[in-house]
This record gives sequence, structure tokens and C-alpha cells, in this order.
Amino acid sequence: MLQKGRGVTSISDIARAVGLTKEALYHHIRSKQAMLFQILHFTMKGLEREVMEPTKQLSDPETRLREMTRMHVRGLLQHGGCFQHQL
Repeated sequence: MLQKGRGVTSISDIARAVGLTKEALYHHIRSKQAMLFQILHFTMKGLEREVMEPTKQLSDPETRLREMTRMHVRGLLQHGGCFQHQL
């Protein structure tokens, strides 16, 4: 999806990239839209855990925003653009 874009990337492209058949991939997801939702949900849970939760105790809005920004950038650098969600 990163190379071609979401609209052009097919389920067959995705299956090939992850080493599955299209049928096997459909066993786990309903559609490309559902897969994108799961990816976003996974990423947002990691962002919440790694950035939002640790800064909740900061009462000053500017300090909180600065710390959230710092932690977000650190997470992007450490995880290559995707916060890891612990299962």
C-alpha cells in the first residue's frame, strides 16, 4: 500500500507481500477497508499506550503537548512509523 497507494493496491498484492494466498488472507479479513481499519486501530492503541497514557498526569497543557510531541517522535524513530501494540 505504501508503494502503490491504498486505492491501487489489490488484495492479491497484499497477499503476495505477506506470503499468503488471496483466499488465506480473506480467511482473516473481510476486505481491504477492514484490514486498513485494523492497522489503524493497532497503531492508535500503541500511540495511546506509549504517548497519551504517560502524559496524562502533566497538568500544564504546553508541557503536556511538548512531552507528547517528544514521545511521539521518539516512538516513530524507534518503531519505524508504527507503534507496536502488545498483544
